[in-house]
Amino acid sequence: LKNQLNSYAQNLIKAQYLENLLEGAVTEANVKSVYAQLKAKLAGKYEIRASHILLANQQDAEALYQKVRANKKSFGQLAKAKSLDKITADKGGDLGYLVQGQMLKTFEEQLLAGQKNQILKPFKSQLGWHIVYLKDKRKAKAATFEQARSKIENELAKNAIKNHIEELLKEANFALIEQ
Repeated sequence: LKNQLNSYAQNLIKAQYLENLLEGAVTEANVKSVYAQLKAKLAGKYEIRASHILLANQQDAEALYQKVRANKKSFGQLAKAKSLDKITADKGGDLGYLVQGQMLKTFEEQLLAGQKNQILKPFKSQLGWHIVYLKDKRKAKAATFEQARSKIENELAKNAIKNHIEELLKEANFALIEQ
């Protein structure tokens, strides 16, 4: 019983310590400030839903482009079979929604120039040759404050804890000694 009480007391002390640490970091004003910054970052930007097939060379890209143009419905199956991007290949090449400013420059320029429901001509990026099916293109819109609140609070808490740990390590003056 004494061990259980000691354990309970230690957990209570830890919880109170964390609560005090986070009290100044996760405030309503901080959450609103971060939300305003996120909204400002999206102002005037687009978000684009696309799928792609990544290939090693132009000849393969041109040949596959002709097949896909003839039958858009085959895009997903061809992505699974031919794409070098194995992460998206399993999803038929689906990249989900991409926000302007978060893509490779060449890739983003091609997507912004394209139209909704269009298969773009093959183009080269630093990753290889792409065939892109631009499924949707719309003005970027932030989630509502209530939808974003818990994610922002978690991020603020995580940053506060990380900063506190870094301060403690700095104060402890640890030095790595190699032998």
